[in-house]
Amino acid sequence: MRQIALVVMLIAVLFTCPAGYSVAAEQMTREEVMATADKNHDGRIDLAEFNQRMTEVFFFADTDKDGKLSWEEIHAVVVDADPQRFQAADTDGDGKLSLEEFMYAVDIDFVQADKNHDGVLDMDEVAAMLVKK
Repeated sequence: MRQIALVVMLIAVLFTCPAGYSVAAEQMTREEVMATADKNHDGRIDLAEFNQRMTEVFFFADTDKDGKLSWEEIHAVVVDADPQRFQAADTDGDGKLSLEEFMYAVDIDFVQADKNHDGVLDMDEVAAMLVKK
C-alpha cells in the first residue's frame, strides 16, 4: 500500500506548500485530503476529481518545468517514496515520469483505494489509505 501513501503525500504537498516550494509535507488528515481533492464538495472523490488533483500535483512537483518528474523531484516532495515503484512507473525507461506514466500509476492507486468499487473514494476509504502508509 506504499503507492497509496505516495498519492496522499503528493496531495499533502500541494495542499500545504505555497507555489514554488518543494518540501516534504506531513501526513494529512482524511478531512484535509477530502478538502483538497473533493472539488464539488459532495464528500467523495471521484476519478475526475482525483485526476484533476493529481495533474496539479504533477505540475507542482515538476520544479524544472520540463514536463517530466525525475526521481529527485519526486523524492524532494515525498522523502519516503519507493524508488522501485518509480522505476516500474517509468515504462519508457528514460529515468523520468511523463504525465501519462504518472497518471497511469496513480490511477492504479485510485482503483486499489476504492474498496467497494463504486468509482469514488469516500471518507472511510480515504481514512483507510492514510492508515496503510
